[in-house]
Amino acid sequence: RDYVNALLGHDRNDIASIASGYASTDFGRVGKETPLAVAVKRVLHEKDCAAAILGCDTIPSVCQFNPAGFYLEAVDGELVITKHQAVPLIRYRSGDRGELIGYEEFLARFNAAGIDLLAELQARGGDPSAVKPLPFVLVHGRADGGITFYGANIPVAQIRDILEGSSPFREHFTGNFQIRKSSDEKLDPVLELQLEEKSPGYEKDSLAALMARELAGRSSEYAKLLEVRGDTAMPMITVVGKDFFLNSAKIRYVDRTDGQTGTSDQK
Repeated sequence: RDYVNALLGHDRNDIASIASGYASTDFGRVGKETPLAVAVKRVLHEKDCAAAILGCDTIPSVCQFNPAGFYLEAVDGELVITKHQAVPLIRYRSGDRGELIGYEEFLARFNAAGIDLLAELQARGGDPSAVKPLPFVLVHGRADGGITFYGANIPVAQIRDILEGSSPFREHFTGNFQIRKSSDEKLDPVLELQLEEKSPGYEKDSLAALMARELAGRSSEYAKLLEVRGDTAMPMITVVGKDFFLNSAKIRYVDRTDGQTGTSDQK
């Protein structure tokens, strides 16, 4: 948000300049990133308290929703929606990992950690009197959005967060990527990552170490893995040309095909 605010000429700390949402081509818009939701993400980031309050290593998408227009559920960790529309949906599986938290419960979780969300909103220029007590939907990414590497979970959201927010990835890569777990000649797991280049000017040989450091900073599981296994836990990064991933309508961030390191399934 800081980065996009700067690009658009807004104050970097502005919480009302950009609004995201939770939506799909199948069921339309469901959740809205209200100023309170933005303040929530600010607090989680600044105080590094996502694990303590939400029980997750990475900050999810946070939106509020109005249950008067549809029925949203979380079934076995997956968001499921029932909605009357031109093509009615009955317990439609979204494929998104997420959870629903009531307004009062959400504020109570932060209060238990000594954080007054409404005061935090006001401190960031928001208006607490305009807040509507709507429930929250937290989206943690796609149900298939990540891989398990030596027992460590590596979500797509963590890779995306690094590419969008950390140097030199933010400056020199588009943010499009694909991650895959393959194996070497000893059948040991290998973490492969394809990154789409935006501009030259970076040290290619340092990318793997930088990516590993950023992952370790976001995941205690990966940090422990890196400590125990050293170089064998490092990702193998392949740089591909710009627009490499535009051969389909949607980028498949996780490649589920099996293969040996060094082989290629590129078309």
